[in-house]
Amino acid sequence: MRLIVQLGLGEDVTLPQSRIVTGELSWLGSFRFGDEFALAVDLIDSGKADLSALVTHRFALGDAGQAFDLASNRREAMKVLLEF
Repeated sequence: MRLIVQLGLGEDVTLPQSRIVTGELSWLGSFRFGDEFALAVDLIDSGKADLSALVTHRFALGDAGQAFDLASNRREAMKVLLEF
């Protein structure tokens, strides 16, 4: 399956329906919250929200291929970070 993800709110747009159908694409919308995003960043930055338990693996930038392979396996990894 090939997937297009539309993030956030915006103006109405015209979709290329024939391209979506002939390309057998799936279009997925994802709603985001503007104020909550800034709050989340502040909580993480201040240390009030510790997200370290969500990071299951860390890789050096040179091992990016291995990191992306692992990140696509949800049974083995939750969040995979590239460190550089």
